[in-house]
Amino acid sequence: MLGTASGLPGFAGKVSVIEAMGPDTILWCEADSGVFSLRIPGDFAGAVGDGVTLGLDLANASYFDSATGKRL
Repeated sequence: MLGTASGLPGFAGKVSVIEAMGPDTILWCEADSGVFSLRIPGDFAGAVGDGVTLGLDLANASYFDSATGKRL
């Protein structure tokens, strides 16, 4: 999620790729802790290179096994 509406601390990221997919947008961001992909509303008005604050909605997050890459 963009922003920190979840109430959890946010962290800084930089937009590296924007994939407009109709009603959704897939946003790829680089942060100190890694590269993240986010599915956000399709009306995102940012641009590659923009700084964003990233937050995490634990109820809607996908988790993967780091050893196998399989979704948990």
